[in-house]
Amino acid sequence: MSSLETGYREKMLKSCATFLSRWVDADALMLELTLSIKTLKIVPTEEGRSGNLACG
Repeated sequence: MSSLETGYREKMLKSCATFLSRWVDADALMLELTLSIKTLKIVPTEEGRSGNLACG
């Protein structure tokens, strides 16, 4: 893995951690997991709260 790819991955993980921290104590539903393109879709939900979570 090149240093450019490593830097991108680290930036993406930090960004996802920031988005997920906004949903602490929420429930989560794993909608989809694909191995071929390494994709994981998780939908956080919290009663009385609406919003979108976009990471990646």
